Amino acid sequence: MAQTKNTFEFGADIGYNSSYVSLSQFSYNSKNVDGFNLGIAADYYFSEKWSIKTKFTYDQKGWGNGYFYGPGGEQLDNINLELNYLTIPLLADFHFGKTKNWFFDVGPYVGFLLSAGDKYDRFNLKSSFNSTDAGLDAGAGLNYPLTPKLKLFIEAEAQYGLANIYKNKPNDAFLNIRTSLNIGVNFPLSGLPLQLLDRW
Repeated sequence: MAQTKNTFEFGADIGYNSSYVSLSQFSYNSKNVDGFNLGIAADYYFSEKWSIKTKFTYDQKGWGNGYFYGPGGEQLDNINLELNYLTIPLLADFHFGKTKNWFFDVGPYVGFLLSAGDKYDRFNLKSSFNSTDAGLDAGAGLNYPLTPKLKLFIEAEAQYGLANIYKNKPNDAFLNIRTSLNIGVNFPLSGLPLQLLDRW
């Protein structure tokens, strides 16, 4: 049931997140916080081995029991932060195995900050953070065909931020780090859209 050239798949997934921040200048890592992600994806196959995939994901990130600089520059300790993003990766997918149902993907991502606040006090701290994040995304998993029109998949995914997310400390980059375990479904698409693509 491997996919063929010029095939689309659309899917939806949900996953458990474990996130923290790394401070590049001081080689410091915060404690992890739990969260979840929820998204939709589109996958276009150039061949049975290669495809390109993009996602639109609501992504909960943040860090626990770390420190944070307030609007006046003061250091606040033992802070637990929740950062919610719309994350959009663009991934090259390699499909392997006898039936090409195993996959590995890698590529860049961009994240758009939706909200930011303390996990317990619910302060609105969005103005202290940059509105966008960017970095690298990689994942590996298995597609399991349930029917010719439905696949179940499970995936381990990681994101490593390359952009400073915090405004008030431009010389000390706060980098988002996130791992997740995701499960979802994919729906292969055939018919008229693919015929139009072939003609184009």
